[in-house]
Amino acid sequence: MGKVYDNRLAYVTSGLTSAKIDSLMMWPNDHSRKTHLGFMIGAGVEFEVSEKTLFGIESKYSDFGSALHPFDTSCGFCGQCDERTIEVTAHTISAKVNFRF
Repeated sequence: MGKVYDNRLAYVTSGLTSAKIDSLMMWPNDHSRKTHLGFMIGAGVEFEVSEKTLFGIESKYSDFGSALHPFDTSCGFCGQCDERTIEVTAHTISAKVNFRF
């Protein structure tokens, strides 16, 4: 959804997102890999620099939620399993140039 002002376009964006997260426990040496699902929201603005060129800047916040990652903490003797909750978020800012043909 966006709004046009003269040669500028201001917009908001949102959607679903996913990330494959690898977690590493240093001792005992074990890792866990899970796919986290979440959402993304953002906003941006594009400027028409010339008839065929657009410049834009955009900011996005992504929240991939939390998930339990199991780790084998037994050291091979007692068969214990430890679960850790991993929460993942990201904030990105990007600049872009578009060319029309």
